[in-house]
Amino acid sequence: MADWTVVGSDLLAPAVEPIVEAFAKHNNLEIKTDFIGSVPGKEKLKNQQATLALLAAPDDSHLPIGDYRSIPIAYEVAFVVVDKLNPLTEISMDQLGAIYGSSSVANYSRWGELGLQGPIASRSIQPLAIDNDSTVVLELFKFKVLDSGSLKPNVIRVNSNLRLMELISSDSGSIALTNKVILKDKIRPLAVSGEDQFAFGPTPENVHYGEYPLRLSYYIVFPREKQEELKPLLRTLLGQDQAEAFEREGFVPLPENVRKRMLVELDKGA
Repeated sequence: MADWTVVGSDLLAPAVEPIVEAFAKHNNLEIKTDFIGSVPGKEKLKNQQATLALLAAPDDSHLPIGDYRSIPIAYEVAFVVVDKLNPLTEISMDQLGAIYGSSSVANYSRWGELGLQGPIASRSIQPLAIDNDSTVVLELFKFKVLDSGSLKPNVIRVNSNLRLMELISSDSGSIALTNKVILKDKIRPLAVSGEDQFAFGPTPENVHYGEYPLRLSYYIVFPREKQEELKPLLRTLLGQDQAEAFEREGFVPLPENVRKRMLVELDKGA
């Protein structure tokens, strides 16, 4: 019988399972992992069929409360990117809806409608988006920006992140949604403004504190009574190796200073 059972979002499996397996081997523990999804993972935790869960949720109000503790661990982020030759530096949620949404009140098809001037103003906007099984960025974007509405027919969906970046870097009239920014010498992420009308860039700090609006949070959730028992594993999940694994797999980890503060709180039993 396993000492512990760790369940959670299937999207986190590539980043988390190797870290948990290495921890189990180092500590001579048997840890069963079952990354079957956040909804069934939450039910297993509540039914005492799991020791710890890593769950996706819009915020902590969607997580088990009372006898359970939740700690943020990483974020899935919808980056809005353009070619570095494109002069645009920020964009609003409403403008994104006008570019991508089929049922938005406004309908933007040229860069001049975003306030750009010069030769690019008359150019058509070509919207693109990453669309594969390793990310929910497109669904996140549709929920946050389009009120779960549909995309325009001209939105090009691309399965490969590298291919998406290549398309953007070859056409300064394109704009794209992606979960991971690569080819950073050619691609630039935009700051995005929500309801407060102030645009924030997708830095780890802005993502963590909710100032960058296009994010989905992931949490570690466990019974409060097991915190002391689970502390070594919790320290590992909040450690540098796990943060780097999240980055490699296209997630935004917690800022380093936030992770360090949480580790101090764990040591104090907070």
